[in-house]
Amino acid sequence: MQYQYFLEGLALGWSLPTEETVKEYTNLDYGSYTFRVRAINGYGITSTESAFAFTIATPWFAQWWAYLLYAAIFIGLTMLIVRVRSQRLEKEKRELEKMVAERTSEIREQKEEILTQSDSLYDKNQELEKINQMVVSINTSINSGTI
Repeated sequence: MQYQYFLEGLALGWSLPTEETVKEYTNLDYGSYTFRVRAINGYGITSTESAFAFTIATPWFAQWWAYLLYAAIFIGLTMLIVRVRSQRLEKEKRELEKMVAERTSEIREQKEEILTQSDSLYDKNQELEKINQMVVSINTSINSGTI
């Protein structure tokens, strides 16, 4: 006895005759199939075929609601990442603003110190100018003999 088989939805035609009574299919996609088998006796007479219809159900991870769940998880994770990143950036912004305020305060203090020194130097320069004028005046008086 030999057998021929045909899986509608996968194969394009009947298989070659074989003596094997078992046929295995692996990695079938989900969907509907009909397995057909017929026997061929030693005289080459083919029997009527027998058919078995079956359906491989769509797995849960490929259902429409699973894709909706995947999209929701993706959106949720994206929002979480954006929120965490935004919080981190806000913290860095506050730290930088604090640093800028401290540096600005230091610069203002240095400016005030420089202005004070400048005023002090200006006053001393004025005093030196007066002393210089007095020295020039005394020197002129000495040279002209008016003393």
